[in-house]
Amino acid sequence: MAVHYQVGAWPSGNYYDFLPLHDGRLAFLLADASEQGGPAAALVAMVRVFMHACPLASGHADAEFCPMPGNIVQAPHILLANLNQLVIENSLEGQTMSVFCGILSPADGTLHFANAGHLSPRWYHARTGGIEALRYAVGLPLGLDAAASFHHKRVEIETGDVLVFFTQGTIVDSDLSLQRLDCAIKKNAQASSVAIKDAIVQSLRAGDDDVTLLVMRRAA
Repeated sequence: MAVHYQVGAWPSGNYYDFLPLHDGRLAFLLADASEQGGPAAALVAMVRVFMHACPLASGHADAEFCPMPGNIVQAPHILLANLNQLVIENSLEGQTMSVFCGILSPADGTLHFANAGHLSPRWYHARTGGIEALRYAVGLPLGLDAAASFHHKRVEIETGDVLVFFTQGTIVDSDLSLQRLDCAIKKNAQASSVAIKDAIVQSLRAGDDDVTLLVMRRAA
C-alpha cells in the first residue's frame, strides 16, 4: 500500500484512515468533506474521533462506549449508516461527506466495501490487463438523508491486481486526468505500490484542492 496526501490552500477536508482488526483484516476509509476551510476540517476531525472511539455505535446518543481495537465485526454499509447519523446530527447545514469504506482481508484478497457518494476507485486486472471503475454499491454522501441506506458488496482481488482510490482534487480536469490516471496505472502495474503512486502523482496536473491518493497492489 502507498498513500499520497496533499493539502491545498485551505484547511483540508480530505481524510483517510486504517484500522487494523484483531482477526488480521484491515478496515480503511477514504473521505472528502464538502466545501473547504475550517468547517470541512472540523467535520473530518469529528469523524476521526468517532471512528477511533466506537466505529459501530457512532451517531447513536444511547450507545455505550466501545473503544478500539477489535469491535468492527459487521459490514462497511452498517458503519456508513452510523456515520451518516453522526454527520447529520453534528454538522453545519448543507455539509456533506463522501466516504469509501472497506474491510480488506490481506490473506485471501477479499474486499468488503460500501460507498457513500465517493468517486469510484480504479481497478486494474492483472489477468486481463484491463482497467475498470469499481462502481458497485454507490449511495448518497453522508449528511444528505437520515433515512439513507448503503449497500454492501464484495470482490476478490487477484495476485497482481491494483486498486487506486482517490479524492475529487486528484481529478483536476475530469476525463483527461482520468485517462492519464489509467495510463499511469497500466504502465506501472508490475511495479510496487509506491512506484505506481509516484507515477500517478507525476502524471496529474497540480491544482489548489486537497489531494488524497491510496494505491493497493496484491503481491504474490
